[in-house]
Amino acid sequence: MHCSAQPRTPADRMLAVLAPRPLSAALERQRVADTPKRIKRLLRELASAAHEEDLRRALIPVAEAFKRWERRELNSGELAEIVHRFHQGPARDLWVRYNTAHLEMAVAFAITTGVVSRDTIPAELLDHLARALKFYEEEQATS
Repeated sequence: MHCSAQPRTPADRMLAVLAPRPLSAALERQRVADTPKRIKRLLRELASAAHEEDLRRALIPVAEAFKRWERRELNSGELAEIVHRFHQGPARDLWVRYNTAHLEMAVAFAITTGVVSRDTIPAELLDHLARALKFYEEEQATS
């Protein structure tokens, strides 16, 4: 049996590079542990509110499709296709965005894109989100 400290195949080498390092995991646990409970609670509340608002906005065209279906402007197959595309696209994207252990990024994105008004965010949370907000603001400036 071949025992080597080095990964043998390109795929093994890629996995070795991409695999989380124990130190990184430990630093992440420490960062989360150091975050005050009030900030964690605010992040959860804002992420929930942002998810609800994003989902509401994404569902508007689906609601309009249901109205068209009720008026018989769409047949059932067309409506089913719209619902399917919503489920596979916007609904899935929003689920991925907001179902994360990194709520800072989700909330910062929601603030930057106007889903949540910056005026309603407590100053201490804005301070906590400063780096994430800067990241998304720079992204918006270059797009």
